Amino acid sequence: MSTDLTALYFFVIISPLAFVTQFRKNALYAVKQIKKLPALSRQFLE
Repeated sequence: MSTDLTALYFFVIISPLAFVTQFRKNALYAVKQIKKLPALSRQFLE
């Protein structure tokens, strides 16, 4: 019983952390790509 609870707590705590970490990585990547866009469009227009 106690092992099941430990696994459940582990899952409940670690899953959101992993999700948030992944989301933050994706968000940072998206921001980098968005910051590159003006430079790319300037090169394209020139």
